[in-house]
Amino acid sequence: MATPALADDFNHATVTDKSSQEGKTEVTSTVASNFTLQVPASFTLAYNTFDTKIGGVKILNGADVNGNGYGIAANQVVNVTAKNNGPLTSKNGGAIKFTVNDQASESKDSFDSDNFGTKQFTNSDVISGREVPVFMHIGQDQWNNAASGNYTGSITFNATLTNK
Repeated sequence: MATPALADDFNHATVTDKSSQEGKTEVTSTVASNFTLQVPASFTLAYNTFDTKIGGVKILNGADVNGNGYGIAANQVVNVTAKNNGPLTSKNGGAIKFTVNDQASESKDSFDSDNFGTKQFTNSDVISGREVPVFMHIGQDQWNNAASGNYTGSITFNATLTNK
């Protein structure tokens, strides 16, 4: 016994002797942004360094395991920000303040605020492999006042997809 195959909607074209008809099929597709934010996973900072490049931030094509993916749709951008989650801290109560920047500084002084800002990525940036460097700045005064111990801290990167 055969199982019938049915479609939701049909266009019917009836042809009679010496006449013709045409049928039309409407095809639709959605192009959705699909990307991956790549950030440094970890970094070991050497003692008494002032400006250290800890890696870079980039947007990758969000391809699945089969290689299917688009990147960023033409009418959209990805805005990336960095949030300094506070000083590096140690179990003995020590703290080392730092800032997050997108470029190195010549200064050995401490800075009051981060200057990484908001970095905007387009699909052209995905294709070209654009990477924004991430620097960690620690002033000499912070190193001079740091107690011995192992210090840890973190930086959170946030990517937001928005329309242009």
